[in-house]
Amino acid sequence: MSETWRYSGDAGQAARLLAARTAAGFATAVDAAQRFGWSVARLRSHEGAARGMNETVLRHYAQAFSVSEEWLRDGTVGAFPPFRDKFIEVDPLRVQELELRLEAQRQPAETEDIDRGRRLRFARRLAGFRSAAAGGAAAKLHRSTVNAHERGVDGFDLVSARKYAKAFGCEPVWLIEGSLPSGYPAEIEKLIGQYLNYHNLDEDDAAARLPSYQPPPLTSTDVSQPELSTQSMVGGVEIPEFEIAGLAKLLTDSGTATRPTLLPGWSMPHAFLEGILRAVPKGCVMVVVPNRAQTNGFSLSLGDRLIVDTSVQEVFSAVYAAIAGDTLVIADAKTDHGKQLAAAAARRQDGMVFVGQIVGVVSALR
Repeated sequence: MSETWRYSGDAGQAARLLAARTAAGFATAVDAAQRFGWSVARLRSHEGAARGMNETVLRHYAQAFSVSEEWLRDGTVGAFPPFRDKFIEVDPLRVQELELRLEAQRQPAETEDIDRGRRLRFARRLAGFRSAAAGGAAAKLHRSTVNAHERGVDGFDLVSARKYAKAFGCEPVWLIEGSLPSGYPAEIEKLIGQYLNYHNLDEDDAAARLPSYQPPPLTSTDVSQPELSTQSMVGGVEIPEFEIAGLAKLLTDSGTATRPTLLPGWSMPHAFLEGILRAVPKGCVMVVVPNRAQTNGFSLSLGDRLIVDTSVQEVFSAVYAAIAGDTLVIADAKTDHGKQLAAAAARRQDGMVFVGQIVGVVSALR
């Protein structure tokens, strides 16, 4: 492995992409992403040189913004028409700013941390999690922590490795040391060296090259919360719906009580839950807003449904739900009051039960 590592793009390409997008009439990355159905975060990362662009990505951007691939790649002006290359001005200060940023990122990193990060990203992707946020929710770690671990910016120890291993279906010692067995089937294990080379590919490219793998399901002894299973359906996932009394009982049961009766469930696309809401589908439940609700400034009405990801049990800046007796408590962990409520729910103080992060709301038009 190399002693230095960079997960970044090219300053010139990034500056030209920004100029092309602006020249095409899109004032913001959000405008362009919504028009073409792209990920806003990915477009911003390309424009900020935070990640590189392969030939496929360059081609898509060139077609969308009516510039030549050659110009976007290396600044070579294409024929006019149909391209607008020679009429686009690239800000030299932007290029300089990005080059300085990239230079700061090229500082040597610990080889050991880089290697662990490569194995971790491979494990997360192989388990089917298409983002650090989704993987972090499964491992009960914040997405910024997962991102730093995967990039080799921060190292991680055996305690974190065990959390990742349970969520992703591999051996923790392999994550730390790279020593076999990895916990994967033999046909995957023998090609791990090749798969680790996909580290810097985009999520879609990497997913297309990785083999199919279904990690073993977590058992009740693996997680602090009871498993709220969802039944896989064609094109979607069945999300169970709860009244708060039944959900509180399920979350506090010792395992000997009978599972509460569910209300009719909701079928939602897996891609919507994981890709748009950044949730772990098997951890999602629908919670009915009751008569008694402490909403702390959020506008909700009786009968609205909250989509709650119960796999998230460590809140940072998330809006979350908790249950206190017959009252649904909704709060924002960015506020001091919200942090206090979250801490009380996590400790089961005054009978409070922490439910999870609110990732969406379903409400009727009024």
